[in-house]
Amino acid sequence: FGSLTEPNNIIHQPMAAPFIVHNKPDTNKPIIISQTEHCVGYISEYIGLRPDKIEDHYRAQMIVGHCNECFKNLFDASFASEGNDKEIVKEFFNNRFKIWMDILEKPLRFNAMKVEKNKVFYFGEKI
Repeated sequence: FGSLTEPNNIIHQPMAAPFIVHNKPDTNKPIIISQTEHCVGYISEYIGLRPDKIEDHYRAQMIVGHCNECFKNLFDASFASEGNDKEIVKEFFNNRFKIWMDILEKPLRFNAMKVEKNKVFYFGEKI
């Protein structure tokens, strides 16, 4: 997919994985979407898990972006010294990873105060 030419006459061409190819029953061409945040947004809309409020939809995309950045930070730390320096990885987990986890857990902690135990969601009561 990540070529300079247009394979199979795809106008909105993905560069690389992750991407989805959805053969919707009501269309004659597949829908192709790339980039994790957009794939998650499309799937959540299609299966009915998109947050009801538009601002929550974008907050959900932000959470996906945070997860991507967290994994990127981990991979950068892991491969920074070609795997020879475990201290870089340890430093990531002792510092930056804790910040990411706090950011990702904060909405859950806030929402946990409003609902019964073991039923904590980011948005509404389904997501």
